[in-house]
Amino acid sequence: RKRWLRMRHGGKPFVTQYYGARFRADFEDMVSREIALHNFERAQLASMIEACGRRRPDLFIDVGANAGLYTCVLVARGLVP
Repeated sequence: RKRWLRMRHGGKPFVTQYYGARFRADFEDMVSREIALHNFERAQLASMIEACGRRRPDLFIDVGANAGLYTCVLVARGLVP
């Protein structure tokens, strides 16, 4: 998959989907590269999706330091407002 994405997009940024959310990816950035390859924090995201599906929180605060991955995924899936 990594080789296919590189052949298709070269060194240019591109849009990819991960758990239903869309992200701008660039192979120069490790986080966006792993999102494009559907590998970034996969187990943690699956656990968070399952927990939010059960609990249906009224508020979700993402205190991360990058792309807001958890917020984007949970909002795209309609699990948090």
